[in-house]
Amino acid sequence: MRKVAHCGVVPLGVQCVQRERVLVSIALATGPRGEPASDLAALVRAAQAGDRGALSAVFDRHQRDVLGFCLLAADRDRDRALDLLQETFTRAFEYLAQLQDPKRFRSWLFAIAANICRTRATQEGRLRRTLEAASLEQEAEAPVNDPAEREG
Repeated sequence: MRKVAHCGVVPLGVQCVQRERVLVSIALATGPRGEPASDLAALVRAAQAGDRGALSAVFDRHQRDVLGFCLLAADRDRDRALDLLQETFTRAFEYLAQLQDPKRFRSWLFAIAANICRTRATQEGRLRRTLEAASLEQEAEAPVNDPAEREG
């Protein structure tokens, strides 16, 4: 198989190859940076079995891509993105034993990241609206100190 220089708009992490005059995009069959999915699945199985080194390796292989996703979701606010990254991996490792198909780890991880980012955005929006409402309420209840305004 030879790599094709350009194969249209391709998501990050997708490798394009030319094979018998058919262009094939290999996205789900590979992990980050084109690693075979079978290698990743073996690593995930080891992590599920309690191998701390495997957990660390899984984090090392995916943290950059998940951070990029979180940066986009956090409007490029690095501190918020790092917080989202930490929460994503905390939740993923907490529920890793429940993942039935280790080959789907990457998509499962990004689904967790998307849910966390969406939930956090919703919470921040609610907090912002609550603070705005409280601020408006305080302004409306503030006593008028100017005598001309009181008479008016």
